[in-house]
Amino acid sequence: MLTLSEIKDALYVDYADHDEFLLRALSAAIGRATTITGLSEECLPKDIESAIIQDVATMFTNRTDNGESMVGSRASIFTYRRHSVNPMF
Repeated sequence: MLTLSEIKDALYVDYADHDEFLLRALSAAIGRATTITGLSEECLPKDIESAIIQDVATMFTNRTDNGESMVGSRASIFTYRRHSVNPMF
């Protein structure tokens, strides 16, 4: 699964100032992916990992001064739903 180092590399972040926020965002994005897909964290395919990175990037870009923004990318939802083991009605 994705690590903080991989997230920071993808976002071109080379300092530790936002590590705590990025870890929370990564956890939130993984939770979102597993909830929507119904898959376990260990079974997520590569395009889901890319969508998770996109979610974290969106959260990072839209963060507020108090670090409260945890709204992910709308585009990633489509990737998650494509892999969903639960039918969407």
